[in-house]
Amino acid sequence: MARLFKKAPLYARNSDYIEKYVNDSTEYIVFDHHNFEMELMKSGMDSISLWNVLRLTPDVYRAVQNNSWIIKNELVKFEKEGIRDRAEYVLD
Repeated sequence: MARLFKKAPLYARNSDYIEKYVNDSTEYIVFDHHNFEMELMKSGMDSISLWNVLRLTPDVYRAVQNNSWIIKNELVKFEKEGIRDRAEYVLD
């Protein structure tokens, strides 16, 4: 699974893109959706469930240089209304 997250698409590596869209360290990480879907299909994982889990949980990454955790503050994902249903879906 770790290899699914190794390469960003070429457009996201462009300095113009970075200047325009990257505001914090978690925004350096961009999925190459095509390759991601291909790897999911090869591994037999359910892509719909995985994308739903990614949408319902905060972005969490581990820095390569110092192994520290980077967690994006996405407070909307912790809103009280519906959190039980979201948590049950993700944990299932």
